[in-house]
Amino acid sequence: MPTGIYKRTREHGVKISQAIMGHRTSDETREKIKESNLGKKRSEMTKMNMSISMQGLKRHLGIKHTEETKHKMSLSHVGLQTGESNGSWKGDNIGYSGLHGWIRKILGKANNCEECLTTKARRYEWANINGEYKREPSDWKQLCRKCHIAFDKREGRWGDASRKFKLRKYGGNIAIL
Repeated sequence: MPTGIYKRTREHGVKISQAIMGHRTSDETREKIKESNLGKKRSEMTKMNMSISMQGLKRHLGIKHTEETKHKMSLSHVGLQTGESNGSWKGDNIGYSGLHGWIRKILGKANNCEECLTTKARRYEWANINGEYKREPSDWKQLCRKCHIAFDKREGRWGDASRKFKLRKYGGNIAIL
């Protein structure tokens, strides 16, 4: 139907919409559309209309995936954005809370104390053994809060961890106010 000759009614719009529903545009056609739109100057009114039309648009609402499909989707993402393949990976140049979160992810939540052997404490934490705070799971042990404080005091590290991370982050150039 040539444009400009026939006046389209609401009924025409509904029929056209139903005709293309479920139709997937080929990658070649998408590329052509992308190239034709590159560098186009749009009026402020057009930009505003495009913005309004996209507001509240949630394309996948109401789509229910089967358990099998969910499982397949989960397996397809395994390892893609974890560890060194993640764009935000910092290696050993990681912050205090980031390192502790990583340790919890690798070793799980601390649930007993390796010093006093209690399992009845309110809180358990992962304590760094040698004080270098590296991504080495064997360099961490589970302690209850009481034993963790005693361990850090005994090693001369009580209250020192955050300062050590700041020194490492700023290359040793930090002014203590």
